[in-house]
Amino acid sequence: MITVTSLAVQQTLPQLKAHINAALNAGATPIELREVIYQCAPFIGFPKTLNALNILNEVFKERGIQTPLKSTATVTEQERFEKGLAIQKPLYGDEIQKSMEGLPQNMGADVSKFLTEVCFGDFYTREGLDLKTRELLVISILVTTGNTVTLKSHIKGNLKAGNSKETITAAIIQCLPYVGFPNTIAALKTMKEVLNEK
Repeated sequence: MITVTSLAVQQTLPQLKAHINAALNAGATPIELREVIYQCAPFIGFPKTLNALNILNEVFKERGIQTPLKSTATVTEQERFEKGLAIQKPLYGDEIQKSMEGLPQNMGADVSKFLTEVCFGDFYTREGLDLKTRELLVISILVTTGNTVTLKSHIKGNLKAGNSKETITAAIIQCLPYVGFPNTIAALKTMKEVLNEK
């Protein structure tokens, strides 16, 4: 699932198709793989996520997997902020809110609220993947994009979610063949920084 995530982020769609098939062969369920792709949306945007979903649906059709799959949404429009904040706060505190302070007309508060509603409320609350897995997949997203600033926060969030330092390091290294050495080494250096802060 880490590899599928990295390939979806990169939009390497022929390879994504092969690795979705490999993930199914290795025991990943269709719902897990749909959630893997959905989890990318807040980080890479909806257009790229839709491209990856098209490939996922192609594989499902070729393998005779009936779609649409059952819904795994668990929140209503009215609950998404509250339920998202309940996940976000223990992992990240008010880090995003503070980082957005000082923008004109308090627009940073809107962005912070939107992030809580979308990233955590719409996606992290879904069934099909547990919190530890979702956080680990975000590591793959950020290693792939090379965003070490956000990666640092998510390494800390992963540790709070219960992923071990060994598991996080292995997830970073799993990305190596797909993203190359520069992004992987930068991510491993970021991992070391986080561990040295403790």
